[in-house]
Amino acid sequence: MSAYDYLIYLLSRKEYSLNQLRQKLKSKNYPDNEAEQALQIVVEKKYQSDARYAESFVHDQALAGFGPLTIANKLRINGIRDHLIEQTLDEAQFDWFKQAFNYFIRKDYDQLELQDAKVKAKMQRHMFSKGYNFEHISFCLTTLQELKEMEVDPQTFILNDFSYEN
Repeated sequence: MSAYDYLIYLLSRKEYSLNQLRQKLKSKNYPDNEAEQALQIVVEKKYQSDARYAESFVHDQALAGFGPLTIANKLRINGIRDHLIEQTLDEAQFDWFKQAFNYFIRKDYDQLELQDAKVKAKMQRHMFSKGYNFEHISFCLTTLQELKEMEVDPQTFILNDFSYEN
């Protein structure tokens, strides 16, 4: 199988970054010149696009509960340039604060005794590890406190598209 045919096979299954494809060709021991020619062809024919890969990756990772910091790091590891990462995250149709609150509730953090410093620190470490920053976590805590004061169920709040109305 030629390098080009192998790339077509891979790209017919899912999106890959150019760097990932280059590594796959290298692992299959294709000659460098054949590999680079095949990569150039798939890019020219728009079968491969780092922008399209980044967009798809951001969407999938966000739905899996990851925040923008972790997603950006994973994209960097996969060979996507910083300017494209920033652009893709900015254009993503995700409200990262809502995303963080969804994850916060999904993990039942609203059921924990968050006044306990150790419990709160453990929750924060986990949220940081998922790629959320301090602002996201602060939003979750503030929103949860407001919901408790208003006696609104967090699940209902989410289902009402973050509206305080019952």
